[in-house]
Amino acid sequence: MTASGRHQGGGHFPTTRWSAFEHLNSGSQEVRQRSFEAIIGAYWKPVYKYVRFKWHKSFDDAGDVTQAFFTAAIEKDYFQGFDPAKGRFRTFLRVCVDRFVQKQNKKMGSLKRGAGYGFISFDFEAAERELGQVDDSGALDQEAFFHREWVRELYRVSVEHLRATLSEAGKETDFLVFEAYDLHEGDEARPSYQLLAERFDMSTTQVTNKLYAVRSRFRNAVLEKLRELTATEAEFRAEARFVLGVEAP
Repeated sequence: MTASGRHQGGGHFPTTRWSAFEHLNSGSQEVRQRSFEAIIGAYWKPVYKYVRFKWHKSFDDAGDVTQAFFTAAIEKDYFQGFDPAKGRFRTFLRVCVDRFVQKQNKKMGSLKRGAGYGFISFDFEAAERELGQVDDSGALDQEAFFHREWVRELYRVSVEHLRATLSEAGKETDFLVFEAYDLHEGDEARPSYQLLAERFDMSTTQVTNKLYAVRSRFRNAVLEKLRELTATEAEFRAEARFVLGVEAP
């Protein structure tokens, strides 16, 4: 992601607020499930990597801890203890993980693999591959590492949402241009606008316009996810500044 995802494209900030935290005690099981899906879906991978990084757990043990933590979080209402006035949820969650692992270490007991809820899918092998691609973790403290991995997952989820919405709109090429330029990875040089124009049979002006439009949609996808994962408008605005470097209204 170029410039750490700090795109300055046009478009409007999302204003419809659906916060997972507001519906954790809903009388509707479907709504409660959606809330847990949103929170756990965004945080399980950063938690797994954090457990591997800080607590030096093996692949199997880190997976067991991650599953057990979120199962306990649901059953014992860990998330209800979050007070937005005292800080960000991601910091609160990291502290909860540390306390959970400390208790498990004191018990010296084994955690049963496979515990959890069917609506959450944990692909620990994929998380492990991503962890293996990180070569600068030793330069980060534990909090910075967790926050970086959370932002990484936030971007990944937002990119997948963007890919799906553009595909539904019949704009697959728009996403491919964005992917080729803004999501470029590897040792090869980033393709020029002229090269992209030739590759996708369009003018350089069209490339410029498509990148501008898709960057705007990506930014809004990130903001929509942030609204979902924050409990208050103040927390949302703070996270928007942290993640995208923008001031939300």
